[in-house]
Amino acid sequence: MSEADLTALLKELSASNADIKEIVTPTRVGELSVALSPGADRDVSSLGLLALSKIVDLNSSGTEDEKAARLKAVFDPLVSNAIAKNSEDPADLVPSVSLLANLAPLGPAAVVDILTQPLGLTKDEKENDIDPLAILLEFAELPSPLQTALAGLFAALAGTKQGRALVRSRALGWVEAAADAGGNAEGDAQVLCAVTLSKLGRGEAVPGEPEEERLAREQQAEEGEERYAKQLAAHIKTALPNSPALLSTLEGLSVLTTRPAVRDVLCSDPAFLKALLALSPVPHASGGSLPVTPRESMVSLDESAERPVDGALCYGLTTILVNLTARKPVLSAEDVQMDRLRRMALSGKDEGRGGPARVRGGSQEAR
Repeated sequence: MSEADLTALLKELSASNADIKEIVTPTRVGELSVALSPGADRDVSSLGLLALSKIVDLNSSGTEDEKAARLKAVFDPLVSNAIAKNSEDPADLVPSVSLLANLAPLGPAAVVDILTQPLGLTKDEKENDIDPLAILLEFAELPSPLQTALAGLFAALAGTKQGRALVRSRALGWVEAAADAGGNAEGDAQVLCAVTLSKLGRGEAVPGEPEEERLAREQQAEEGEERYAKQLAAHIKTALPNSPALLSTLEGLSVLTTRPAVRDVLCSDPAFLKALLALSPVPHASGGSLPVTPRESMVSLDESAERPVDGALCYGLTTILVNLTARKPVLSAEDVQMDRLRRMALSGKDEGRGGPARVRGGSQEAR
């Protein structure tokens, strides 16, 4: 799908009398999935994402279930047809998975319905737990481009309530194995799976859980968060500015840096901090043979301001830096006790002196 085709699609979708059923045909959905695939041109992908957002917006009326049903009717044939081809090449499934990954933040319920619907045509086949997700997980067992696409889908789903429930119940084992440093994950799949686990969080507390088990579970979760943070920090230090997994990596770090232990780990890594700051789109004055005057500096900044800036990149960097600068050192048990005694001693001195409030109150009574 070319830029001209996508522009025409956007114009049709923006019309006041737009009919989604007539405009968004299965053929166009297939072309849209190619435009959103990893190897597509950046401008084409941007237009494709705008078109996808417009399609979701046109289906936003009614209840959540009604919205999900309409979106499922639009995009379901793409996934079903891709699986029905019975291709032995996992790469043939990448476009449909990439489209679902972009759709997940906009319509998570529809994506979950598409992935978990039975594929059988007869009653007997429907009783089997064979759905698109099961087939995708089976195809993604061996290294292939599908691994990266599927990891991107899980990373997108992990940012939604419905998606987190699906990943925990159906794909947690695959995600943990792919995130393992010793695994055989393809491309950026390892990093994207670390992002997924970062966004899944620690899960809900178990009612009636013994204290020892709860502490052990929290300790294990904290160790996992530190491990994922180191993985994502390593990707920041080595990734190119146009890395497809860069924004997802920043998203994962923005979640992990809310944890004090992770902040300590990252703040003690100068190479990571330097690489993180290097991602910021800072304007630079252009060089020349003449001395740089204030007027030339202003012109250079004006020219830099006209260049397109990735808002998502800036937001991710800002969130991480805000979290890191709010860092409080992790104190040992002895340091915590000493700090508590110090504060008690200071409060005792204030009470012995009458305290500022009592002095002011006494002054007012005297007056």
